[in-house]
Amino acid sequence: MPLQRKNRYAILLRACAIFTFFLLLAATEAKSESPPTFRLESAVFYLPHSGGSLTINIAASHPPMPPVNTRGNGVVPSLMATIYNPEEKVVKDFYWRDEEEKLSTEFLFQQDDAEKGVWQVRLSAPEMAKMSYQLSTNPHIEAAVMPSRCRIWHRDTLNFPDSYFMVPADNTEKLDILINNATLDLFDSRETQILTINKGIGQIALNPGEIYRMKLSTKSPNWNWCGLGGFPVILCKTAQLAKELNASRIKLADGRLVALGFQKRIEEWKTRLRKEDLQLAPYSGEELTHPGLREFGAVLFDYTGPFASAAFLLSIQDIDPDSPLFGSAPHDLGLLSFLHAFNHPGNPYYKNKALLNRLTLFYLDSFVREKHPMKRKFRICENGTISDIHSNYAGADGMRMVPETVAFFLLADDLDAETRELWGEALGYPLRRFFSDRVTCENQSIHWPLKLYMFGKTTGTPLFEQLAENFIKDVANPNLNFHVQTG
Repeated sequence: MPLQRKNRYAILLRACAIFTFFLLLAATEAKSESPPTFRLESAVFYLPHSGGSLTINIAASHPPMPPVNTRGNGVVPSLMATIYNPEEKVVKDFYWRDEEEKLSTEFLFQQDDAEKGVWQVRLSAPEMAKMSYQLSTNPHIEAAVMPSRCRIWHRDTLNFPDSYFMVPADNTEKLDILINNATLDLFDSRETQILTINKGIGQIALNPGEIYRMKLSTKSPNWNWCGLGGFPVILCKTAQLAKELNASRIKLADGRLVALGFQKRIEEWKTRLRKEDLQLAPYSGEELTHPGLREFGAVLFDYTGPFASAAFLLSIQDIDPDSPLFGSAPHDLGLLSFLHAFNHPGNPYYKNKALLNRLTLFYLDSFVREKHPMKRKFRICENGTISDIHSNYAGADGMRMVPETVAFFLLADDLDAETRELWGEALGYPLRRFFSDRVTCENQSIHWPLKLYMFGKTTGTPLFEQLAENFIKDVANPNLNFHVQTG
């Protein structure tokens, strides 16, 4: 081969090698590109994992906080992140409370044999903390994101320029929008623009099961917001991912859909109950004649007392397994949990197995049932709270959790492992979401530390007792809560 031709081949080979090197370098840089920074007060990240080794890294930070809070509901900056496996069971809780003013931290989760399926990371930080965070995975996973009972504020708008979401197939609500200083454009599956809104409140009915594209933009990245409510809006970078996630709905054996894994497990548990497991005749006044019991007087026996109310409360619960209202009642049955736990020789309801079954059925059913006979319902939504709304106001959530939490506390020692776990899974969602949320009406805020503490004691998880203690520290700190100074 002539020397000149050899040189041409050598030059060509070098050029190919250099070109290949830069292609690999570009691919590596693309993969190692920094993940977006989020400032959402609470978010759910959906991570479709193909199985095997999985690493999740969360880097969080916040700006220095002023020494004195003038809004009355300040907090020590803190963040909670919970990892859920594809069965939607808690694998790991991470918690950071920056009392030392380090301003940043990292959480690392690693599992060599992580299950195939959609993993979830649920993060929450009080709005006052101004927390920002980044989430990255190895192998790289393109995550979907759902703002969880909060609005998309300021620079977070730039993280959602072009997103897709699926309307749940069982949805009956309109998309509810609150927006200011930003523009939301909405397109249907045929790419027809069906809405544009840049200020105020808007609602639009969307087709269940259909995928929509949402464009969010702003000319004021430092002062804008957008709230999305009515149903869970899980924002995906591609329509294909939105289709695969299926709005995170889970199908039951009878074709109904539920939002969360524990709700499917509750419905499966309900199918194993028999009517005879629930049958209990109320005791009449003549049977409650123990002299020590009568000493309590009106506290137990007047028309609002538990013994006087027991017959009525037992009569209103639907215990027919074939009924669509099976387990529910038009009034709360919490008073009966006191009778089950009241250890007195004259109390015939004490540790009654049928009563325990009925109370367990009533409360577990209420965590799932969408249309409940009670106006005060406690169904847990995809966002981990009792409402598919974009407002972060947690006062009503805390007050509504009273009977569910107290009954769990009173009955827990007699529950079997399965029902104890299911009850704990249900209450754990809103407690993690609002672990440090203070509202302007302080008496409503104080519901949360009580429930955190009772939950920690009942489930044997000291972290929640610590959350309750830290909540009270913030409330009682005059630098964070100027209302304390008024007495």
